[in-house]
Amino acid sequence: GVRRGESEREEREEVKRRTVRPRTMIDAFFIVTAKGDLLVRRLFRDDVNSNAPKTFRLNVVCAKEIRSPVLTIAGATYIFTRSEDVYLVAVVHGNSDVSMVFEILYRIQREFTDFVGKPVRESSVRSNLCFLYELLLELIDFGYPQPFGQELITTASVSRGKRKKSTAVMQPSVTSDVTGATPWRNPNTKYKKNEVYIDVIESVNMLVSAKGTLLRADVEGQIKMRALLSGMPECKFGMNDKIILDSEAQRGYKRSRRGPGIQMDDCSFHQCVRLGKFGQDRTISFIPPDGEFELMNYRITENIHLPFKIYPQIDQVSSTRIDIRVRIRAEFNRSLVAYDVLAKIPTPLNTADPSMSVTHGRAKYRPQNNAILWKIKKFPGGSECEFTAQVVLALSKKEWVRPPISIQFRVPMFTASGVRVRFLKIVESRLRYTPLKWVRYVSVGQSYEHRLSNAANEKEK
Repeated sequence: GVRRGESEREEREEVKRRTVRPRTMIDAFFIVTAKGDLLVRRLFRDDVNSNAPKTFRLNVVCAKEIRSPVLTIAGATYIFTRSEDVYLVAVVHGNSDVSMVFEILYRIQREFTDFVGKPVRESSVRSNLCFLYELLLELIDFGYPQPFGQELITTASVSRGKRKKSTAVMQPSVTSDVTGATPWRNPNTKYKKNEVYIDVIESVNMLVSAKGTLLRADVEGQIKMRALLSGMPECKFGMNDKIILDSEAQRGYKRSRRGPGIQMDDCSFHQCVRLGKFGQDRTISFIPPDGEFELMNYRITENIHLPFKIYPQIDQVSSTRIDIRVRIRAEFNRSLVAYDVLAKIPTPLNTADPSMSVTHGRAKYRPQNNAILWKIKKFPGGSECEFTAQVVLALSKKEWVRPPISIQFRVPMFTASGVRVRFLKIVESRLRYTPLKWVRYVSVGQSYEHRLSNAANEKEK
C-alpha cells in the first residue's frame, strides 16, 4: 500500500510537471479578415479549441466597440493586433508574457513586409501563403518563440525555394547557422565590392518654458550599419566616448581636436556586439550581420547643442484680434543647411481670418488643426526667419489655453549630442580585403517645443 501511494504521488508530480507551462507559449496563431473570414491558421498545441477563430470573430470582429487588444474568453486569452484589413491573433493559456507575444505578432508583420515588399493585408497574405507558413515555422517552434535574426530567416526561406534578390552569393547552411557561435551571419557570404555604410541618426527633444527657461533637452540616437562584406570580418568601432578619451589622455595620447567626448546615459547593442569587451574597456567589437542592422542606440542628456532657437510673441490686441510674431534662428554652422523645417503655430478655436507674412517659406492656416503651418524647404545655418500674423477672432467667451509652438526639421551632417565616429577597423584574416567606408550624420526634430504664456499671465505683467 505504501509503494502504491508513493507511485501515485510520483505520477501526479510528473503530470503536474508536464502541465506547467512556460511564461511565453503560443498555443495557436491565425489571421482573420475584417469581415471575419479565416485566412491562416496554425495550431501549435492540441488543447486549442477548433472554434477559436469563430469565438474571436463573434467577440471582436463583430463587436461594436473594442477596448483592449487582450481578451480572455473561457480560459483562453486572445492577443491580437490589426494590420490594415486583417487581424493577427495569438491564442495563449495561463499567465503568459503578453509583451513577448505582442513582439512576435509585430515581428511577423515586419518580416513579412520586408520580404514580400507589401504590408500585411488580405490580398498580400492570399498571394504569399506558402512564405507566411514558412515564416511561422522559423519564428515559432512548437509554440516557443525563436530568437532568430532577420538574416537567418531570409536564409532559411531561400533554402526552401523562396529567392530574394541580392548582390551577395549565398550558400546557406541553416543547421550550422542555428547551432554556431554567429547565427546572424553566413560565413560563405561573398561580395565583389566590399563596402560599409554607417548612419548616425539623432532625434532631438526640447522643451522651453514661456519665460525662455530650458526645461528639457535630450537626444535619442541610433547607429545603423549596412555591411556588404565577404566572409567573417572582425569589426572594431570607436566613437568619441568621454571615458575612452580620458583614458587615452592619461596614457599620453593627444586629445582630439573635435572637443570633449560625449557621455551616454544609457545604451543598448545588437546581439552581435561582445558586451564583455565593452564592459572592460568600452570597445565595441563584433562580427556584423549581412546587410542592414541597428548596431546600437543611445540616449544623451548633457551638453546638447540645440539646432534651433524659437522666439515667440503673442499680443492680445483686443477681444477680436491677436498679433503673432515668431522668429526662428538656426544655431548650427553656416556651412550646413536644414531641410523640411515645419513650424506649427497654434491659433484660437474661434479664429476667423488670419493675415500672414513670412520672410522665408510659406505659411498656411489649417482650421482642422487649429494651427498655422509654416514650411521652409531650406534653412541655412546661422540665418534667421520671421513670421508675423494678424488673427481676427469671432466673439467667444471661452479663454484660449495656448498650446506650445513645435517645429520639425532635418539637419544632415549634424549631431546635437556631438557624437562622432572616430574609426571603424575591419579585418578578414582569410580574404584580406580593404573595404570602402561611408559615414553619414543626421539630426531630426522629434518633440521640439516652446511653450506660450497664457493671456492671464500677460494681464498680470
